[in-house]
Order: sequence, then structure tokens, then C-alpha cells
Amino acid sequence: MTAHVERTDFGRANGQPISKFTITNENQTKVGILTLAGIIQEFSIVKDGRRQNLVVHYDGAEDYAQNVFQLCKQIGRVAGRIKDGSFELEGQTCKVTPNENGNVLHGGAHG
Repeated sequence: MTAHVERTDFGRANGQPISKFTITNENQTKVGILTLAGIIQEFSIVKDGRRQNLVVHYDGAEDYAQNVFQLCKQIGRVAGRIKDGSFELEGQTCKVTPNENGNVLHGGAHG
């Protein structure tokens, strides 16, 4: 099985350039992953001659950055909440900015 990988500009979010990596297989199935939080922006197939994206998505990087629901972002190291916005790491207390009722949800305001 062969696949083709393409990198394209996807705009800017929080002042940073965002790229989209699109992988297409021999059946023309595509997955598009953004450099912003590992967002899966596209998972599409061709059905009846038409391309259909099977994931809820935005067409611009800034839309993802402003989305309070963290749509399509990968969970990462902190899948839940950091209580009271602080945690212990190697004996030191680390504080992070809360983004949900005094806690940090899914990595904070910027994912």
C-alpha cells in the first residue's frame, strides 16, 4: 500500500503559522492533521464520486484556536482537569492558568 503526504499552509492561530499534513492512500482516503494541537481536521472518503469529510471541522486555523470546546484536539498528557491549576513535578509545585472553574481543562486556554 502506498500513500502520498502533502504539507500546506492552513493559516495562523495565536500569531503562529499552522500547517496541515494530508496523507492520501491509494483508495483516495485522506487524513489531514494540523500542527495546532494535532487536530484531525479531515478524514475523508470518496463515495458516489464525491469527497465526504467524516469529521466535524473548521476551515480556518483561528476558528480552532477560538473554539472553547477544543474541537478535534488531541488529548495529550493531561486528559482531564488539573485541580486548582497546580501540580507537583519532581518535588516542585507548578502553577498553570485555570481555564474552567478554577481548574485547567485539557492543557489550558491554548490546548
